[in-house]
Amino acid sequence: MPIRNNHWYNLNEQRFYPLDDTASARSDNGDLLPNSLIADLRLCWPKEYGEYAFISAAASTPSLVTVLIEVATTLANNPSDSVLIAGITLPKAELTKGRTYALTAFKPGVGGFIVLGTTLDQIYSGRFSSPSQSLLTPRAARPNRAPPVPTIKVSDAAVALSGLVKLTATPPLYLEKETRIIHGVEYPNVIVFRLKEGEQNTGIVALNESVFAAFSGPCGKRAGSKTCSDPQPVQFINGVAPDCDGILTLDFQGCAVVGKNTKDCGVIIDCSLGLSASCVPPYLPVLLTGKLPSESPQIIIPPLRPPVPPFVPTVSISTVVETVLNLPYCDTFDEMIAVGFYPMGDSLFNFVSDDSPGENDCCAIAPTQYGCDMSISVSHSYSISHSNSYSLSYHKGLEAIEIASSYATIHPNAQARTNISIWTMDVQSLYRKYTTDVKITNGQPGSKKNAGIILNYRQVLPSIFNYLVAILDVETSTFGIYFFNGLLLVPFVQTVVPALKTNDWYRISFSAIPDSVTQISVQLTAVLTGITDPTVTATISTPISSNLWQTDAGNAGVYAKRSRSYFSFWRVEEAGV
Repeated sequence: MPIRNNHWYNLNEQRFYPLDDTASARSDNGDLLPNSLIADLRLCWPKEYGEYAFISAAASTPSLVTVLIEVATTLANNPSDSVLIAGITLPKAELTKGRTYALTAFKPGVGGFIVLGTTLDQIYSGRFSSPSQSLLTPRAARPNRAPPVPTIKVSDAAVALSGLVKLTATPPLYLEKETRIIHGVEYPNVIVFRLKEGEQNTGIVALNESVFAAFSGPCGKRAGSKTCSDPQPVQFINGVAPDCDGILTLDFQGCAVVGKNTKDCGVIIDCSLGLSASCVPPYLPVLLTGKLPSESPQIIIPPLRPPVPPFVPTVSISTVVETVLNLPYCDTFDEMIAVGFYPMGDSLFNFVSDDSPGENDCCAIAPTQYGCDMSISVSHSYSISHSNSYSLSYHKGLEAIEIASSYATIHPNAQARTNISIWTMDVQSLYRKYTTDVKITNGQPGSKKNAGIILNYRQVLPSIFNYLVAILDVETSTFGIYFFNGLLLVPFVQTVVPALKTNDWYRISFSAIPDSVTQISVQLTAVLTGITDPTVTATISTPISSNLWQTDAGNAGVYAKRSRSYFSFWRVEEAGV
């Protein structure tokens, strides 16, 4: 005999309720979820946990029944992003079919019940990784929003009121419930606080006195435009007025770093760019005297001697020539030449007659390099039927005079900008150890006191460069490794180095070696050694992801931000090979 009026639970056991019609009902192993395992379900949870609820696991063993429910933010869920919110585990010996059981909540604000079906004797086990397999229908499970006003309290009170709160007001203050449109949405239950003129003297407002005049504040009139005495408050900024709540939002873009002055409620805007970014360098005044260039004798900066031209073989080839430098390499800058160095942007580098007492260490490791006996060796490899090796040497004549000098940022305008000079004679930064001796001087008034070595300098967008830099800062007594993301220097690791002094020589080494096992990180190591004061030592190291390093097509170089700094030599060695 057919059943004319099936029970709700019987109907649900004949379909895949409470699953959504779009769900496949198949587990990760392809097994179909029994449609009579769950006869009914209701579930609510806070929306911030996720938008879509789904059965993540279900099992029916000879002794237990288990159902677990998770929520995800998208239908194409990543299992690591979903949140377990509820579940239930019941012994079959204590289970009553068709009875409602409260779900166990694993997160605050979660609640609901479940009714298990009549086929509990069936053995089943399945796991579901995404809502597309076991999404619960909105009729059975839906998120809820948190109340817009969870608590209310008097300003600075320690205890807040929750639940049902009764608000009262004493005239001339009145409370009323009205319907208001806020940001284009109509809200039927809005509490409106308002002042009303009344005949009763409450002790707050004197007889025959306007309630608006009493509460208008120190201006003595009803609040309005131009009713206060000088100084007038700010009403508009570039013609933009605040919203109805009196809030005006300022959006700072570019290099601006915003800070708050707690003493006078002011705002401090700092930018890592120097004066060179906003003014043309020839029109900047000299920082030491305050005079314009037209008021001071002209400073003639001699042009740099061009680097030695590369060797061009006469063999015709079709592939790209790869220039490989003979290592170790050393350039002492003693002929007032920085071979292969090119200042970037508006950076200013020159030479100064000063040298590190430890410069001989450079030539001791690389005795045949530039500045030691004025020779450069270059090897050209060709991926054709033969391989040739060429050597190019440039020897200074007897009339040449060797001058002890350093590569430096000595020009006054250099101390108002970030100075970067990139060394272009190598094609990689990995498996390299770069070393230089630096001397940081006091410079112009207001200049900083730092120097460093750059690795992996590369262009990521037009006019935007990324690089890693090891910086010695005498002003803050720190030695650290930083990443420049195109806008700011982000510190990776820092250490405090006491007893740092200006006009002392220090040696900085910076190397990058990839993880040979996982190939997912690069180990950066920076070493600081005192030359003038041998007691100063520091070693810092940090791994960075290969995604941050990206490519090894970047160059190395020297760095000085608004600082008068000297670089005595440039040494390159193999590292980690």
